[in-house]
Amino acid sequence: METRQKPEAPPGCPLFPHPQGYWAKTINYKTYYFGKWEDLDGALEKYYRERSELQKPGTPQGPAQDVTLAFLGNEWLEYHHARVREEKLKARTFVEYRTGVKLLLDSLGRGKVVSAITPVDFNPLRKTIDETYGYHGRVKFMKIIRMIFAWGFNNRHITVPVIFGDYFSLPSKKELRRSRREHQEENGMRMFTAKEILAQLDAASEKMKAMILLGINCGYGNTDCGTLKIEEINFGKRIINRSRAKTEMDRVSPLWSETIKAIRAIIKDRSEGLVFLTRCNQSWVREQVEVEGDEDQIVGAKSTDAISDMYGKLLKKMGQKRPGLNFYALRHTFRTIADEVGDDRAVRLIMGHDLGHVEQSYIEGSPVAMDRLRKVTGRVHRWLYKR
Repeated sequence: METRQKPEAPPGCPLFPHPQGYWAKTINYKTYYFGKWEDLDGALEKYYRERSELQKPGTPQGPAQDVTLAFLGNEWLEYHHARVREEKLKARTFVEYRTGVKLLLDSLGRGKVVSAITPVDFNPLRKTIDETYGYHGRVKFMKIIRMIFAWGFNNRHITVPVIFGDYFSLPSKKELRRSRREHQEENGMRMFTAKEILAQLDAASEKMKAMILLGINCGYGNTDCGTLKIEEINFGKRIINRSRAKTEMDRVSPLWSETIKAIRAIIKDRSEGLVFLTRCNQSWVREQVEVEGDEDQIVGAKSTDAISDMYGKLLKKMGQKRPGLNFYALRHTFRTIADEVGDDRAVRLIMGHDLGHVEQSYIEGSPVAMDRLRKVTGRVHRWLYKR
């Protein structure tokens, strides 16, 4: 996509500038585009000409009881495509949504009327998903398909909720435990020993060493490291205080002296920006979007994850590579050892997990004292260095 300076909408302007270069407005949960940034007058003329028609209640297809799967799927994708443009949704997630819609339409049929769907109609779709994906893939796409119908009902595209019945019930926790047990029996635990991590630290490059330390010190994953900014590190207090990129949950992580030393060796005299930069001064983890057409329709997306690539090479070089062991396994290792402290709230705050309590919204500042957080990271430190 081309990168241009986004203009500001003049006072009183009913349109807003999309990052992709169009003046747009959301009407009845759907975003419409009226012209490129360079022609605001033309965009406004088109908007005022079409506004009354677009603002009419109802949908272009007709009565809600006649809505087809093709129409509902398209409306749902249009809504989320606009959310990608507004940077409220990852393009990679949108591509997964498209896959979910395709699975649904291929199984039940594009012309299937939503109001005529019965639970038994989902049986062939469930079989296709079961045969195509593992446990986590099955859960993901079944949830996506359920989201389509829930969105359609909430936004009045359909008047009656779709009943899935037992034919499309989500895989149980029992199935998850069985899946994990089978994976462990075949490939071993998804965690490292202290000896393996220490060997990695000895063999790793300067940047990779800092990332590994963040992984085992704070439970950081690939994206956590790739998006970490220098401004989020308080070297005086020896903590990182930020929100987790994936969940926007508050996250407070006490740092070991080894971790601070490794980070300082990387950033040198820099005081802002990303901690980890590639040779081209880019993030080690970033998203690449594939678009086509005049309106930049998203047709594909992939993550460039240099952390995963470099760490995988390190594991292979050291003879530690096996299925399920990757950079994220450091996070699993941290969680496993930290759990021995018996302070779940402290561990969850360090990892950026939801604390799981409604009362959290009433607590000002950190809900867990710093000494409790340091007790958790201290336990992992003693496990790693045998001190």
